[in-house]
Amino acid sequence: MKLFLLFVVALELFAVTVPTAHYDNSRDGANLLETTLTPAVVASGRVRKLGTYTVDGDVYAQPLYVPDIGGHNVVIVATLHNKVYSFDADAPGSAALWTRDLGAQRLTGLGFLYSSNVGCLSTPAIDVAAAKIYVVCEDNTPTYTLYVLSLTDGSVITSVVTAGEAVGTGDTAGPQPEFTDGANIVFTAAYAIQRSAITLANGNVYVAYGSYDVHPYHGWVFGYNKTTLAPLTLSPYCTTPNGYGGAIWATPGPAVDADGNLYFSTGNGHYDGLTEFADSVVKLSPTLAFLDWFAPNDQAALEADDVDVSSGGPFLIPGTTKLGIAGKDFNVFILDSACMGGLQGSSGCSLQAFITKSAAFNGGTGSFGHLYMNGHLYLPVSNGFLYDFAFNSGTGLFNTTAVLSSSTFASPGPAQLAGSANASTTGVVWVSTVLSNAHTSKQAATLRALDPVTLVELWNSDLVSTADAVGTLAKYASPLVANGRVYVATTSNAIAIYGVVPAATRFVGVTLKGHVTIK
Repeated sequence: MKLFLLFVVALELFAVTVPTAHYDNSRDGANLLETTLTPAVVASGRVRKLGTYTVDGDVYAQPLYVPDIGGHNVVIVATLHNKVYSFDADAPGSAALWTRDLGAQRLTGLGFLYSSNVGCLSTPAIDVAAAKIYVVCEDNTPTYTLYVLSLTDGSVITSVVTAGEAVGTGDTAGPQPEFTDGANIVFTAAYAIQRSAITLANGNVYVAYGSYDVHPYHGWVFGYNKTTLAPLTLSPYCTTPNGYGGAIWATPGPAVDADGNLYFSTGNGHYDGLTEFADSVVKLSPTLAFLDWFAPNDQAALEADDVDVSSGGPFLIPGTTKLGIAGKDFNVFILDSACMGGLQGSSGCSLQAFITKSAAFNGGTGSFGHLYMNGHLYLPVSNGFLYDFAFNSGTGLFNTTAVLSSSTFASPGPAQLAGSANASTTGVVWVSTVLSNAHTSKQAATLRALDPVTLVELWNSDLVSTADAVGTLAKYASPLVANGRVYVATTSNAIAIYGVVPAATRFVGVTLKGHVTIK
């Protein structure tokens, strides 16, 4: 009995918690505490769909996981209908433990989504110690509100409406005038989209905004004290105060280094290296002071063709000062976060640049997801392949000859990644994919599990039965892998749940599509 109790305590001590997008603020996308879903188990044919959680709208936010809340391990889900749910992680298919309705969502015909509803779009963040959820939702005013919810029962603890101004002349490129207040431009919710994940760091909560690419627009970063929601500054950071563009839309949210500095990427727009930082990677201090930046030397061409420098968002390589980005033009940049270099080629800062594939680019191409796990960078690229670049810790450089996946996906997908491993296994690369172009319309998704060394497919959700089908792809949400289960967001009003079934229920004599017969 004592040994059993010690075993249970050990499991609790090492149970994974996923309180933010891409697992932690490095935004690398890897869970390195997964002991159940080993490559051997995944390849055995025992992974099946266990059930679904039913929700009331499309889910574009990554589900989050917190163990032992009110006697339950819980999965937190936010939807475009301004609902937040808590589900029992160990009871697939069960009703919600609680649901919080945050009011009517915005109704808009603007692009980027399959739905005309825009509510809770981004991935929330959870303060586990304080048992609080931070989530931003848009209503039909339109107004963006940052809510703080109780993790235990979903009650609203406090909230703040997004509002702010920045010194500048603003956007004069479109038919609509800039919204100003004297010498300041004013954040305008009607033109903003909050797709970047909420970030908790430094005792603060950070919220980054992109846009619908409708003038006048900018990128914005707001910061609030996480307890009082008092703003860190009366003038939030604006990426293009004297121009237009620079939207912050990559879904993983800003990466945060050990000193609490924030890193995010911006979309097309004005760039001058002084106040305007479209098509750039920007570094801010914990108080949102501008510190450094990087921009490719072909920024003008990127702007002209709407080819963002970082379509998937920046990520930090653990144990180094390296910062990686991959963009719509198939280029990969590995920067030194301590010396980002400004305009490419203008300084002596460390920089490695390489290309995933040679091809013409347009707004729907490039890499829209990433995973860094155990010294390998995995990039799903819109030619339908997954690329694996190995990192050499001795040289601090990546091997630019990639391993390519044996499976092809839709072009453009976009595929989303997550990784799971532990100290005793090489792990599994999980990919949420489609077989048809999902850029502008809903398409059926397939969850795939790949060997992280060879990229040979170990399993996929279409192998055995239509009952295992994922649903339609949530094109910005990465799979959540936690404690032996995989939770996949969909635009089918559901979260699909996969896990290991008992050995007695293996499918004797069933020939898997393209795989060996299980016996």
